[in-house]
Amino acid sequence: MKNLVILVTIFLALATMASCKKKKNIPDAPEGLNFSTTSNSLTLTWIDNSDNELGFYIQELNNGASEWKIKTYVAANETKFTYSIYMLDPSTSYRIVAWNDDGESEASNAVYVPTYSSAMAYIFVCPSSASGACGQNYLVLDGNCRQVTADYNNGGWYNTGFEVVGNNSYALQFCQGCVSNCGQAASFTTPPFFLKGKFNTGIYNYCNNDPCTPSAFIE
Repeated sequence: MKNLVILVTIFLALATMASCKKKKNIPDAPEGLNFSTTSNSLTLTWIDNSDNELGFYIQELNNGASEWKIKTYVAANETKFTYSIYMLDPSTSYRIVAWNDDGESEASNAVYVPTYSSAMAYIFVCPSSASGACGQNYLVLDGNCRQVTADYNNGGWYNTGFEVVGNNSYALQFCQGCVSNCGQAASFTTPPFFLKGKFNTGIYNYCNNDPCTPSAFIE
């Protein structure tokens, strides 16, 4: 009987040691989760605190939901991931979890990413404009007219002063008058929502000379 007690005690001790050892092999939790946005993309960045993870889960919590769900998987040692707006739900929280064969880490801090239903439309016009836009005095968006208040001959980003809403199609054109002697309309469709209050359509690039393509998004 005494030997049996000793054997049971040894077994329990070994089981406890194995359990502790297994727990130690679970990855350490990532931390420092942060985000940055353009008008239609979200970038998440975090700190990888472990050297034994097999990958990361990016989890999301939608507005009104009570349970975190896995949005996507990211490879081991990654500390950055970018989503297109078309892969996102509006106004959602995100967090990161490391995992390996022994289990999952604690979750990182969570970040809430706000979205917007409307935004200001910006355009980019270069010098040596192929369309003659630099000499025009007005902008017209779907029949609504605004006077140009900047020198197009210098080129660069310009706030049209027009507010646009998500999931809508628009036509914008340059005019000599309000509304007269207008050039050909350029059409664009807005994304379902915006991640920034300032929205760059990304299609108004009136150039004779290359390269003069603007950066993809205005900050």
